[in-house]
Amino acid sequence: MSKVLFRGSQIKSGLVGGELATACAKIEAVRNATKLLKSHLLEASVSGGSNDVECETQNFLNSTDVVRYAVLCANIKLHPFRQLSLEHCLAIANSFDLKDAFAEQVKVRPKQKANGDFRAVCDFGILRRTLQCQIKWVMECIYVPRTFQFDSVHKAISRVKSQISNGAVWCATLDIKNHFGSFDEAKLANLLPSLPKEWVENAVSSRHIAAVSPYIGKLHSMLLDKARQGISTGSMSSPIVAAYSMSKLDWLIQAELFLCNYADNFILMSPSKDELSIGVGKLIAAVAKLPGGNFTLTLIEQAHAKPGVKFLGHVMTLKPDGLQTSPSPAAVNRMYADLLEIEERLLPILYPVGGPLSAAQAFKAEVVLSEMCSMIKGWVAAFNQCDRIAEHEKAFLYPLNYHAERLGKDIMNLYGKALGKYDPEFSAA
Repeated sequence: MSKVLFRGSQIKSGLVGGELATACAKIEAVRNATKLLKSHLLEASVSGGSNDVECETQNFLNSTDVVRYAVLCANIKLHPFRQLSLEHCLAIANSFDLKDAFAEQVKVRPKQKANGDFRAVCDFGILRRTLQCQIKWVMECIYVPRTFQFDSVHKAISRVKSQISNGAVWCATLDIKNHFGSFDEAKLANLLPSLPKEWVENAVSSRHIAAVSPYIGKLHSMLLDKARQGISTGSMSSPIVAAYSMSKLDWLIQAELFLCNYADNFILMSPSKDELSIGVGKLIAAVAKLPGGNFTLTLIEQAHAKPGVKFLGHVMTLKPDGLQTSPSPAAVNRMYADLLEIEERLLPILYPVGGPLSAAQAFKAEVVLSEMCSMIKGWVAAFNQCDRIAEHEKAFLYPLNYHAERLGKDIMNLYGKALGKYDPEFSAA
């Protein structure tokens, strides 16, 4: 079984020799075709009218080359154990049908939130992920972020630290209640006029997904109900659709107010306590008018920075010698809990009962161990604005070293190869 390098990931393939070379050439061709069509769409969104954007969007979504490239991109987003071979991906692309993609079953699982509630996380298959890739690429061409919007945690925290250090010491943190679930199908169609209506209804909106869960009774019903609200948690296109809606916020730069937004999290800062209070009211009213849904912005905390400001899992405390930044206890504990959840999958593989470790088991164990390394690297990247972050990194990696030794591997080598994937569950705690 050979492997083909694709966007930093390896896709397995049974092709060899000339057949493999032909397949690789086809991948390069569809990549270039997708890039060209995307450039046309971007040009139309910058300089053309709405009709031009709609026309280029149709050309993009109807292109068989874009579908082929999207299938390959969707495949590497699947869990390593679920990823398909190169030839299987190409076969799916050649027979791709919208109705099949819309009807693909979606596995739903609960994920507990910091407040004790849970969100319904959708685990999509390759057909729906293909649609999400295409939607995401379209959105990348029409979405222009505002100056208060940030696409990474460390960039947002860097801006907050700068503003507090420069005197904006009164801070209010807020978030949108049930953000993804608050989108409305009819309002989404108005927000995304260039996308075909059936794409909005069946690929952007989660109302019609064929959701399934392994649970029974009340939890099963609650899961499916949550999964079919708004836009899906777990969809590759949901974050950029939400960000596009947020870019329409009726908010102008103001001398005494500094706004920072990441996903559904906001922090408003000001040198003046009174100005901050006025600004909070204006921001709540502005979010309520965002297009695409019915949104409610909730105030979490409003205080001076001296006792410590909590935002995106960080605690920023104004000390006499300057601003100190650290991960919140909740963020650290959540990370340990996530690692422990993966480790519970790793241990039965790595330490089988009644026999030695087989080659197949060793391979699976290395994949899971690499997943843990990737999570740690992603967490460290998200929290790299914190002081003494290396101490947390070392503590997370320490127990993994014993598992790596069992495989005859160097944990730092595995960690160095990890891509860094982690989506922290932020809270005010």
